[in-house]
Formats: sequence, structure tokens, C-alpha cells
Amino acid sequence: MKPKLSIIIPTLNEEKFLPKLLESIKKQTFNAYEIIVADANSKDKTKDIARKYGCKIVKGGSAAVGRNSGAKAANSDLLVFLDADIVIKDENFLKKVYESQKDYDFASVLLKYDSSDPVIKVALKISEAYISLNNLFMPHGYAGCFIVKRQLFEKIGGFQEVRFGEDLVFCKKAKRYRFKLIKSEIFTSSRRFLSLGQEIKEVLNMLIFIFLLTFFNKIYNFNYDMHHYKNRSKN
Repeated sequence: MKPKLSIIIPTLNEEKFLPKLLESIKKQTFNAYEIIVADANSKDKTKDIARKYGCKIVKGGSAAVGRNSGAKAANSDLLVFLDADIVIKDENFLKKVYESQKDYDFASVLLKYDSSDPVIKVALKISEAYISLNNLFMPHGYAGCFIVKRQLFEKIGGFQEVRFGEDLVFCKKAKRYRFKLIKSEIFTSSRRFLSLGQEIKEVLNMLIFIFLLTFFNKIYNFNYDMHHYKNRSKN
């Protein structure tokens, strides 16, 4: 039977985080889905874990490459892109995504972070305020949890294969289509924020990227890719 939605997860050495995501997907009240893992040649047990959970595995690369590769292998007309370090707390999330699709062409969720660090919280509040303001000019979707109808995905040409911000570039191209922020309890890892300096750098880079893309249609390519997390699995 054809799945009603396709979940696409790009991975690179995600043996610590992937099981948590897949377990949270198993708990969903909506189960007419397929899961595609686009793996960038992981050296750990990521692919073994994906097989254990019945996922289809395809060749990945960077995050954008993996997402595009997964979309090509998908069998449904509704694509749900999730990062491997996501945990879905809302057991009705996929049901909401499927049943509300008449209201959007692409959608996203405001993710929460699994950290009680006050500095991280302040940095993210500043970032969220800026993003809310930016939404007046351009939709802001997060690739960590990004939903798009296949027809629009193909019309836009998928995700542009940049180091960072492929989700924002997609939003820029698709801004005349219907966008929706779906309210849900979805958490992502704060593993990228290892120190105050790193937190500030990440947030500033993101804000610069958003500003240049929104107002000048320029892509700010700073040094960010899936290998960013390669040696940080202890967090």
C-alpha cells in the first residue's frame, strides 16, 4: 500500500540519536508512513539501526544532498524532512501534518532545545525574536522539521546544495506559496552549542545568513556541514 507520507532523515554517524527519533516515530498515532534514511557513509551503527527499524536506506551526502536523495526515493506526495537528533514528543504530530495539508504547500515547526543552559536559552530567544520579525518578509522553515508537498518540492527544484541554510533558500524560492507553522512539541539536540563562544558564533552566523538572504538574495557560506558534529557525540 502506498504510504500517505514519507519521512526523510539525512544521517552521518548518528547511532546515539537516531534510535530516539525512530522510537518517537513508532509512538505516533498516525502510521501510514515510510521512513527513508539518506546516509552519508556512516562509520558507526547508524545503518544497522535504520535496518532494524525497517527504514529504506539510500545514499546521502551533505544534509541537502541527503534530503534530495531521500525525496527521489519517496513513494508519497507529502514529504516530511527530519534531522536525526529530533525527538517527537507530540504523539499526534504526523496526524496533524497529514490532516492539515489542505492549509499549506509547505510547513515547519518551531523546535525546542533539550538544554537547560541559561546562555543557550537567551541566545535562542534572541534568535527566535529575529526570526519572528523576519517572517514578516519571508517564511522561515527549519530543515530539522520541514514538510513540503512533492509538487512544490519538484517545482522549486528541491534543496539547493549549500553548506548551510538550504531550508531558508527553499523558503525564499517558495515564499509566494502557502506556508504554515504547525504547533507541536518537538525537541532537537543542543549538541552544536558546546561553549559560549560557539553559541554566539552559531547564532550570529544564522542571523547574518537570514539577513543577507532576505534583503539581498545573497547566500552566506560559512563553514558548516554534517561533519560539524563528527567528534561531538558525547553531548
